[in-house]
Amino acid sequence: MARFFRHLFFVISCSFPIVLALVFSCGSPEAGSLTFRLVWPDQIGIQEIQITQTVATSIKPQADYANVSTIRASLWEGSEKTKESAFSYSLHDGKITAPVGTYLLRIDGLNSSGDVIYRGEQGSVIIQKGENTDAGDIVMEPYGDGTSCSDECSPSGVKQCSGNGYQTCGDYDSDGCLEWSSVTNCTSGDTCSGGVCSSTCTDECASGARECSGNGYRICGSYDSDSCLDWSSVTACGTGEACSGGYCSTTATAPSAPSNLQATAASSSQINLSWTDNSSNEDGFKIERKISAVGTYSLIQTTASNATSYSDTGLSAGTIYYYRVNAYNSAGNSGYSNEANATTQSNVPPIGMASIPAGCFNMGDGFNENGDELPVHNVCVSAFQIGVYEVTNAQYKACVDAGFCSAPSDSNSNTRNQYYGNSIYGNYPVTLVAWSKAKAFCEWAGG
Repeated sequence: MARFFRHLFFVISCSFPIVLALVFSCGSPEAGSLTFRLVWPDQIGIQEIQITQTVATSIKPQADYANVSTIRASLWEGSEKTKESAFSYSLHDGKITAPVGTYLLRIDGLNSSGDVIYRGEQGSVIIQKGENTDAGDIVMEPYGDGTSCSDECSPSGVKQCSGNGYQTCGDYDSDGCLEWSSVTNCTSGDTCSGGVCSSTCTDECASGARECSGNGYRICGSYDSDSCLDWSSVTACGTGEACSGGYCSTTATAPSAPSNLQATAASSSQINLSWTDNSSNEDGFKIERKISAVGTYSLIQTTASNATSYSDTGLSAGTIYYYRVNAYNSAGNSGYSNEANATTQSNVPPIGMASIPAGCFNMGDGFNENGDELPVHNVCVSAFQIGVYEVTNAQYKACVDAGFCSAPSDSNSNTRNQYYGNSIYGNYPVTLVAWSKAKAFCEWAGG
């Protein structure tokens, strides 16, 4: 649409009386006159011109615009020439004496509803006493949307709930009126109350806590946009790792079994053990012991890592003990070592022995009293020892108690009941002992 400008001239003088909010006396030497011209494009809808002003003086500046005059459109409708010459303005009234000073003018073009649709402003217009001041052109520019408004809410900043969110009161379209903002939705799990989003959830865990889940871990934090704490998704441990205490670590493997276990009697109450450590990841070694060959092993000691020996003390004299050892760590136990045994030294008084030198003799009976003693033949034997005295019941019982010997075939002798095992007959010779049992006794006694 083609646009053109119309011009209106306003001359403030003493010849055009009008009601003003701020006036000067025409007769006062302090009064002056002001001429200005309004310029705006041809715009249908302007029904009146409203002239407002502020005055800044050396005495007291006014902060707000005050209405000076309102001119109905009917006064300036007509030809271009009429509009340019029809209006003059005078500031006069003897009621107030005001000094001359600097004026800030604002001219509003109003529609039939009283809404401002055009506005022009001119600042630093200086009126001097007794003189006419030409303020020049005041250009009218479109203003607002041509409609009136009213506040939808009050005061600015107040909030209200809308759906599962809230709105805030303010001027969001620059029309000078307050209205509600668009809705800000509450986060998941929250609800709006009194214009404020608040949580309706509960914490699942403490912030930063960790726990294992399957073969992985998860950490406590805020992950789903609500205000509550919950567990993260599971982070899987890597190959060869396992989770413990909420952390992944390299999976431990059981240590290798020790070997070359040896047992040596050190005294009547102590046996020393030694073995070979074949692993580098053990936490220590477990030592197990039993008393008889068919007995059950039980744990007697746990050592530190890298140990290769142990002394078992407080043992019974003349007793055979069996041992085995394994290594262990967090992954489990190794296999067992070989089995080893030793016999503690005996506390039985020494048995007096007589040495028999090597020699030869004739075996058999030349008188042929018994047929199995023939023929008489020569036999040679190596040197040997023989007890000076018979083995007593007490001495043989010590071997039995140590687990080396078996009891006589009968506890009664040919002449006495309860002969073996009765302390009354402890120093009497043991009877009813077969050759194999005698051999076991000799081996136990060191023969």
